[in-house]
Amino acid sequence: MHKIILLIFIFVFPITAWSQSSDSIILRIGDHSISKGEFVSLYRKNNQNLLDNSEKKTPEEYLDLFINYKLKVIEAEILNLDTIQSFKTELEGYREELAKPYLTSVSYSEEMVETAYYRTTNEVKASHILLILDANATPKDTLKAYLKIMDIRQQIIDGADFNDMAKVYSEDPSAKQNSGLLGYFHGFQMVYPFEDTSYKTSVGNVSIPIRSSFGYHLIKVHDKRAISGQIKVAHIMKRFPSNASEETISLMKQEIDSIAELIETGTEFADLARKFSDDKTSAHNGGEMAWFSYSEMLEEFAKPAFALENNGDISNVIKTPYGWHIIKRIDYKLIAPLSEMRESLIEKIKRSSEISKHNNEIFIRNLKSTWNFEESGLEDFLTQAKLVSRNGIISKEELTTPQKTLFSYSDKTFTYALFADYLETQNIRANTNMEVQISSLYKKLIEQELTEIENLHLEEKYPEFKYLMTEYHDGILLFNFSEKEIWNKASTDTLGLEKYYMKNKDLFSWEERFVGWVVQANSLEVRDFIDKIFSVDDQISMEELNDQLNLQFGNGTIIEKGSFEKGDNSIVDYLVWDEGKPLRFKDELFFVHGNKVTPSPKRLEEARGQYVSSYQSYLEKKMIKALRKKHKIRVDKKLVKTIEAI
Repeated sequence: MHKIILLIFIFVFPITAWSQSSDSIILRIGDHSISKGEFVSLYRKNNQNLLDNSEKKTPEEYLDLFINYKLKVIEAEILNLDTIQSFKTELEGYREELAKPYLTSVSYSEEMVETAYYRTTNEVKASHILLILDANATPKDTLKAYLKIMDIRQQIIDGADFNDMAKVYSEDPSAKQNSGLLGYFHGFQMVYPFEDTSYKTSVGNVSIPIRSSFGYHLIKVHDKRAISGQIKVAHIMKRFPSNASEETISLMKQEIDSIAELIETGTEFADLARKFSDDKTSAHNGGEMAWFSYSEMLEEFAKPAFALENNGDISNVIKTPYGWHIIKRIDYKLIAPLSEMRESLIEKIKRSSEISKHNNEIFIRNLKSTWNFEESGLEDFLTQAKLVSRNGIISKEELTTPQKTLFSYSDKTFTYALFADYLETQNIRANTNMEVQISSLYKKLIEQELTEIENLHLEEKYPEFKYLMTEYHDGILLFNFSEKEIWNKASTDTLGLEKYYMKNKDLFSWEERFVGWVVQANSLEVRDFIDKIFSVDDQISMEELNDQLNLQFGNGTIIEKGSFEKGDNSIVDYLVWDEGKPLRFKDELFFVHGNKVTPSPKRLEEARGQYVSSYQSYLEKKMIKALRKKHKIRVDKKLVKTIEAI
């Protein structure tokens, strides 16, 4: 169970009035009232985009789930779980992130959304030449960089090779190796000015100089193509050490070739990834990686990955600059249509720092209007500041009119004295242009003040923000409550779990299975050696058997011991249940030793995880039953019937 699952579930609307609108009260639990709008929102949210339409519920069917959820949230509040500091800190962290899109002006139109969709579903291959320029560079330095990059562009227009010019002039550290080539990329992968210019430049052409937060760029566009889709793969990797010699790389190739042979004999890919892969971020998950499109991955990796035609197909050993890989295709999906991606694209546009930067002045101007901002101007303050400034410190006591209003907004007034206090905290540098520093800090202060008051009123101004905050509030609360009252209890209540097992012994059963050894010997001599050991003691431990083999023959033989149901192991399937013969099966060397066992209930130690999960469900149902007795529940059934089923 994860918090994100619970956060997806909850989406609460405020209750403001009794009427037959979305604010009408549809449910009362004790003293708590829940509006029709809140219920409808959750009903729609949890019954849309389901993989299986048979899982959809009518409003009447969904009502029971909703009541159970509300009972747990209410009980969590009764237990004061919402007053714990860790809960408050976590919720505040979420609020800070959720507030960001609301604290900048990102205007967007349908045209922008359509453009973003095109750039998300089509990619550009380009090279660039970069002249690094600080964002706060002086006009003199800016002009110097601009003239230099214009000269470089003219040389290219006159026939100079772009790649050669990138090696000579580009200040991108990678240009010496890649001649400025960036490969393919799509929307939202590059800083916005770079992306915008790349898509607007025709294939084969060189752009005009474009400035980003990094400096000036020249961009040459090599190709544009549609993105076919995204792929999900698993891989096994043998990572190259830094400065690996050719001999080391060759030895590592032998290692991964051995792993490839094990895959061909039927050994599970995921098990091999967990045991042998050097990519620790994916190894624990059987080698599975996140979904990616072609341009989001190295060409050397993406090309063979996308060449796999069917789910389950496995590549040959491939090489990238980082190591040797074997790739298994897990799944593939086409790019979603605009209708499905619209909301996420709008959110990306809102969250884009580059677009936000371009719209910041509009945002502040709108806030000034919203909060009735007025200012007297900075000229008089600057005049007084010059007279009383000593080493960059402005004494408010010596200002001629310290209580004069500098600016005001809403119900707050900022005086000359308050501004002087603020400047004292900003470390104005003496012997530099004081007027420029004060003017910059004045602008910064106004933006801070207006942004802060806007932040304090987000819940009042934007219902969707309030709903989202309530969603996170209840999601975190519900997770903490479930963890404390159900999950932890089920995991630590040993006696309770044992009693539950004794009453439900037949809940989890083994299918027909083979219990014993699976051996892949690497020679007849090894096989004979193992047969002799089994004839004397087939209860020998895996560790002891391996020790004897290593001492006598060294490594090379693969041995497994355990219970195997049909489908768990291809060698067992073949030798015990006459299923298909595995690839590269060696008749005289591969064998099993043990017995076929008829179906039987699993012991508690054999299915502890399953029984703990089932015990958790039992405790939850028991709790819900108790909470339904504890709290009086009243439903406006007529109002429920007015809700249209999805």
